[in-house]
Amino acid sequence: MPVGFCAAGFKIARRGRCSRDWPAAVRASYAHEPWFKHVRGDISLFILDTPEAELRQKGPPLLAGVPADYDPMPVLGNLDTQQLWILGEDDSEAPSAVTAQRLRGLIGHGRPITLAVFPHAGHGIYEYETAANGERVSTRNPEGYFKMMRDFIRNGRIEGSYGHSMVWRHP
Repeated sequence: MPVGFCAAGFKIARRGRCSRDWPAAVRASYAHEPWFKHVRGDISLFILDTPEAELRQKGPPLLAGVPADYDPMPVLGNLDTQQLWILGEDDSEAPSAVTAQRLRGLIGHGRPITLAVFPHAGHGIYEYETAANGERVSTRNPEGYFKMMRDFIRNGRIEGSYGHSMVWRHP
């Protein structure tokens, strides 16, 4: 399997080491974690749910040209364009904690970024309820979500409150 394909998954989980059976090793290492059943990202779910033989056949063409170790921070750190980042605090497809931490760091260094995090919102900025079987059921977009986007589009900034969102921005 090409190194880039391996790096897209297990290399990150195993601090740079890669092996032939990395999807099985990821499942073995993390299947017991409470968050693991919520891994539903497009490529993550495909890799973890696809039998090894099929993955070896379909995986490399699927990820051809996808940089597995791309670091967006140098680009974001040099942008002078006003940006609005809206995250769901409970996003299980693209967990937001590290993204929010990095964006707050950029804000602290004077970058023109506004970060809004909606509590109890998942991927797509949808609030949810938890069903009896533990699955999330999306209910609606949080109060203030569309108003926030409208204000930023109209004015290049947001002002005031937007539902229960937490907002960080450079003064």
